[in-house]
Amino acid sequence: MVERISAQGLHKIIQGETIGAQTCVIKFYSNGCDYCHNLKEYFEDISDIDVYQGVRFFAFNVADDPKIDKRLKLNGVPTICMIKTQP
Repeated sequence: MVERISAQGLHKIIQGETIGAQTCVIKFYSNGCDYCHNLKEYFEDISDIDVYQGVRFFAFNVADDPKIDKRLKLNGVPTICMIKTQP
């Protein structure tokens, strides 16, 4: 299952402010991006594969934080990254 994440939730993951260790896969997307829309179904399918049961999948709309691309040095959307947090 892919959860849409807020700017506040994304910040907590990036800062490692999660409860317990987690592996998070985050897809950064834009509503106006055809590639992002085409990727959506594949990303959701991957999130449902049993081997990734302990991994949390998120989707973040870059419009929710217009400066996120510069802070994270994203080269555009879609971008997918993995973050492992420690308790």
